[in-house]
Amino acid sequence: MLALSLTLATPALSQDADPQDEPRGRPLDSILEMFVDRTEKAMRGMVDEIEPELNALLEEMGPEMERLMGAIVPELQKLADTVGGLANYEMPEVLPNGDIIIRRKKDAPPLPEGLIDEDESIDL
Repeated sequence: MLALSLTLATPALSQDADPQDEPRGRPLDSILEMFVDRTEKAMRGMVDEIEPELNALLEEMGPEMERLMGAIVPELQKLADTVGGLANYEMPEVLPNGDIIIRRKKDAPPLPEGLIDEDESIDL
């Protein structure tokens, strides 16, 4: 990503560069290109070095992560369906007594029909 950013920025930077500021007569875009190339090679070398261990870790953790996500995602979907969408709520607040309050955002759309039991009182 850094390499791409610097590569894209090179033409813009070289247009603004003063020839007197260029070290040892090399154009700025040439220096930046060399920097990007060397940085990319160094990063590729580091990735190549850790790739076997990373792949082994992913293989080991993969089935467990898949199982965990398979259990969590349906429950989160049920929760979202129950409350009319999780994006309509603030982050949970944990009170000193351990109770957790999840406040509905002020700009949230009206609650879906039948979501609230009419027999219960609601503090808004």
